[in-house]
Amino acid sequence: MADEIGADGCQFPSAVMPSNGCSGSLIAPTIVLTASHCLDPELTSPVVAVSFGEGDGAEAFSVPTVRCDSRPGYEIFEGAPPQALNDVGSCELAMPVDDIPPIPIIYGCEVEALEVGAPLTIVGFGGSSGSNNDPGNPP
Repeated sequence: MADEIGADGCQFPSAVMPSNGCSGSLIAPTIVLTASHCLDPELTSPVVAVSFGEGDGAEAFSVPTVRCDSRPGYEIFEGAPPQALNDVGSCELAMPVDDIPPIPIIYGCEVEALEVGAPLTIVGFGGSSGSNNDPGNPP
């Protein structure tokens, strides 16, 4: 079972909250990576802005989005809990965020550092088990 620990203030400044309550990461000054199920119009409301700050109720600032797209091949499968394929999406911000360092996506030789059983930190807002009473947020 995973440990759930609250983050210290400003520990993960690139973690963001899209306007529909999902989680995302700033990966470039104008790009936020999120899950496709967070962009699915059948499951949730549109993302019109992205909030930066300490979390719900402690917003430092918000940036409007220009557009959001799901990865081609995104598909959600009914079940308990629901599962998704190609559950990756992104949002383009209306203006660059230059005062927060983006978190790069792991690639190339960095992938070799991943090992089965190694500790992993997952950062986000909302439930971690899919039981956060929002049917639009599968685990």
